Amino acid sequence: MRTDPESPETPVCREEAQLLSDEWLKVKTVPANGNLSPGIYYPTVTKRSVLVRRPLSAEYLYLLSCFRALVRLVSVCFMSEWCLVVVTGLAADRCALSILKYRRRPPERRVDAHGGGVVEHRHGQVRRTRRRAILKNGECNILKSKIAQRRLRFLQDMFTTLVDAQWRWTLLVFTLSFILSWLGFALIWWLIAFTHGDLEDDHLPPMQEESGWKPCVANIYDFTSCFLFSIETQHTIGYGARTTTEECPEAIFIMCLQSIVGVMIQAFMVGIVFAKMTRPKHRTQTLLFSKFAVVCQRDGELCLMFRVGDLRKSHIIGASVRAQLIRSRTTKEGEMLAHYQTELELNADGCDSNLFFIWPITMVHRINAESPFYAVSAADVLQERFEIVVILEGTIESTGQTTQARSSYTTSEILWGHRYVPLVTYNRERQGYEVDYSKFEETVQVDTPLCSAKELDEFYGNQADRRSIENAEPLVLRMPEKRTIEPQPAKAEEKNGDYTVTL
Repeated sequence: MRTDPESPETPVCREEAQLLSDEWLKVKTVPANGNLSPGIYYPTVTKRSVLVRRPLSAEYLYLLSCFRALVRLVSVCFMSEWCLVVVTGLAADRCALSILKYRRRPPERRVDAHGGGVVEHRHGQVRRTRRRAILKNGECNILKSKIAQRRLRFLQDMFTTLVDAQWRWTLLVFTLSFILSWLGFALIWWLIAFTHGDLEDDHLPPMQEESGWKPCVANIYDFTSCFLFSIETQHTIGYGARTTTEECPEAIFIMCLQSIVGVMIQAFMVGIVFAKMTRPKHRTQTLLFSKFAVVCQRDGELCLMFRVGDLRKSHIIGASVRAQLIRSRTTKEGEMLAHYQTELELNADGCDSNLFFIWPITMVHRINAESPFYAVSAADVLQERFEIVVILEGTIESTGQTTQARSSYTTSEILWGHRYVPLVTYNRERQGYEVDYSKFEETVQVDTPLCSAKELDEFYGNQADRRSIENAEPLVLRMPEKRTIEPQPAKAEEKNGDYTVTL
C-alpha cells in the first residue's frame, strides 16, 4: 500500500488501482501570449483519478472459504467428481462477484431534457453521456414505429422478410408450408374421390374387382389415404400402392399441379434457409473492433485511434474503414439538428482507408484544423455528447459476398493519453509473423497534452516565433536616406489655339 503524493489522505493500492476514462482530468491552459509559468512542463499529462479497490478483508476471505467447503461437502454427497469441480468454481465466482458488487456502488443515472444520460459520480462530478445509435455488437439501436400498412409492405417482400426473421419463425414457416400444402391437396384428392363415388362401400378397393369399378386413384379408402397419397405425389416417393388412373382427367391435372407446386415450395424454402445460413452478417462475428478508442500524439499531432482485426485466415478483399461522428448541431437559423453526421478522415500508417487486411491495423484520425475535434480538449470530451460510428466493409474471399461490420465509441470509451500495445511479432521457430490477440485491447499510458489540438498548435506556433526571434540576426538602426525628386518632363497645354508650357 502506498500514498498518493498529491492527495495524502487517499490510500491507493498499486496492484489493484484502475484508471478511469470517464473521471475529471486536471487541465492546464496556455495563456494567449504563450508565456508559460516557471517550473511547469507543457504539454504534459496530469494524474488521473483512480478507483481504489482495496483487498478483501480477512472476514470475507474466511466466509468465502467456508462457503467453498460447504459446497464441496454437498457435491461429494450428492454429485459426481466432475460436478464437484463445476459447482465449486461457479459458486466461488458468484460469491466473489457478489462481494465486489456489494463493495462498489455504481454511479447514479438519470435522463436530462435532451434525451441523453446524466451520470453522477462519487465525488459529485456530473458527466453527460449519449445514448447509442449503434451497439457495440454492430446492431442498430433503432425502433421503427407507426408505419402505415407495415404488414402489407413486409408481405410483399416475403423472401427478405423470412431471411431477416429469426430462426424460429423461419423454421415455423418452413414446416407450415409443407404441412398446409399436403393437407390442401389431400382435401382436393378426397373431393375428387368423393364426387366420383370411390368412397362408397361397394366401390372401395376390396370390392372393386367384383363390381368392376375403376376409381380415379387406386387404393383410396378415406381422407387418411388421400393425405398419404398427397405426400407421395408431392415428394415423388412412389411406394406403388396408390396411383392415379386414366379414369379422371381432373386427377391427372391435379397430380401435375401438385408436382409443380411441391418443387416450387422446396426451391423457395431451401433458398431461404441457404441464404439465411450464408448471410455475410455472420462473417462479422470474426471481425473485431477495440473496446476503447485512444487519443495520443503521433508525429506531433493529436490523433484519435482505434484498432480493427480479423480472426480468420481467409481475408477481407478490398477492406475499407470509415467513421462518422454523430452529435447535435445548431444551424445559423437556430435549427437544432440532434443527429448531425460528420465524416471523419481516416488513414492507416501511410495509406488511406483502403486496407491490406492481413493483421490488426490501427486506424488513425488526425485532429487538425479540418477535424471536428480541433477545439475539443480532454475536459470537453467529458462534457460533450457524441458518438463515433466506425464501419468496416469488404468482400469475403471465400464467398465473394460483401460484408459490413459496425461498432461505435461514446465519450466514456475514449481513453485520453493512451496508446495501443504492439501485438504483431516475428516467430523464429515457425518462420512467420504471430499475432497475439490477448493484447488487442491492451493500452499503455503515455504523455499527451490535455488541451485541444487548436491550443496545441497555437502553443507550438508561439514557440516557433520565439525561436526565430532568439536565433535571428541583431537589428541595425540606420538613418533614413534622403529622397531625391526627379524633374518631370514638361507638358504642353493648348488654350484657344495658343500653346503654353507648364513645368
